[in-house]
Amino acid sequence: MPQKQSLVRQIDAVLASHGSWHQQMVIEIKHGKGAFAADSAGENPGCFFADWLESNALDPDVRKTEPYSVVRWLHGECHKLMDQIVGLAREGRKDEAIALLNGQCKGLHGTLERALMSWRAQVSGGKAAALFAA
Repeated sequence: MPQKQSLVRQIDAVLASHGSWHQQMVIEIKHGKGAFAADSAGENPGCFFADWLESNALDPDVRKTEPYSVVRWLHGECHKLMDQIVGLAREGRKDEAIALLNGQCKGLHGTLERALMSWRAQVSGGKAAALFAA
C-alpha cells in the first residue's frame, strides 16, 4: 500500500508541475516578447515530468503498464507541439501560435491530464476516468 500511495503522490506532483509549465508557456506566448525561457520546449530540458518518467522513482513493473506508456507518449507529444508553437511565436507568427495553443494544444494537454487522473484512479483503487471526452 505505501508504494501505491507514493505513486499517487508522484502523479499529483507531476500534474501540478506540468500544469504550471504549460501555464507559463501560455503566458509567454500570448503576452511575452518572444524571449522564451526554454530554447526548445520539445526537448524536455529540466522537465520535472520527463525526469520523473525516466527516474528510478518508478518501479520497473510500473513502466511496463499501459497507463505509463500512454502518459509517456502523450507527454512527449505535448512537448513536440509546444516546440512547434514556440517556433511559430519566435517567427513572429503569433496568431498562428495562439490558434494552435487554444486548439490542438489545449486538447492534447487535457488528454494528458485525463490520462494522469485515470492512472491515479487506477492506482488508488478508484474508477478510471474516460481518457477521451465524449
